Amino acid sequence: MKDSLQVNFRMPAALKARLEAAALESGRSLTAEIVHRLSAGFFDQSAESATRQLEDVSEIRRLIQRSPLIRSDDIEAFANTVAAVSEHAKNVATAMNSLLDARMALEAKTEELRPKLENVRLAAAQDLTDKVVKAQAKQHQDVLDASAKIAKRKKGRAK
Repeated sequence: MKDSLQVNFRMPAALKARLEAAALESGRSLTAEIVHRLSAGFFDQSAESATRQLEDVSEIRRLIQRSPLIRSDDIEAFANTVAAVSEHAKNVATAMNSLLDARMALEAKTEELRPKLENVRLAAAQDLTDKVVKAQAKQHQDVLDASAKIAKRKKGRAK
């Protein structure tokens, strides 16, 4: 099963030009640039959602702080938990960005190496073809040499 699929779609010429310029600047192929930007867009949505959730938690924290029924120790523990979760979310976002960059670099390197691999395959096929042709030529020459010897013997016996 293939890990990637070919997708054909239309886009405005100006957008394609911008993508090509960005791909050139980043050292990616056009396909890798499009995949990178789409993947990053999905990640940005996830990060946005996490940010909104943290903002909701902060709002809850403010409401709790105003409540006379909750002790200050509980508020402090809650604040520490929120800070730890926030830091963890930032670390996860950084790690995801690093993984995305590494994946894009790997895909770009794969695209770069694909033609070289094809050249190696073609060279190996040509080398094998040359060896087969040489072996057949030698066999043919051996048959001709054997035929010449037989003819020479027959000629010698006929005298």
